[in-house]
Amino acid sequence: HFQFDLPVSNNGARTRIIMYKKEIPESECAVISVMDVGGFKSEEYLSINPQGKIPSLKCQTTGVTIAESDTVCRYLMSSYSDLGPSFQP
Repeated sequence: HFQFDLPVSNNGARTRIIMYKKEIPESECAVISVMDVGGFKSEEYLSINPQGKIPSLKCQTTGVTIAESDTVCRYLMSSYSDLGPSFQP
């Protein structure tokens, strides 16, 4: 997975906290700057998130993309439920 994000994003911070606290290996989910794909309005990024917002998650094996921090967080908590804290109430 690649998570597209910027260090100044509060919404992206929510997803990064889950990744770091669950100790998801970078080989499985790496944080990539949206600027590395040309910025928010680049053709490449708009194919990942048509709204041009961050964070977004792209699965490299299936090509599935997920936008919105809450949805990305839920996906990470579910997919990596065997790692770290559950973050479930």
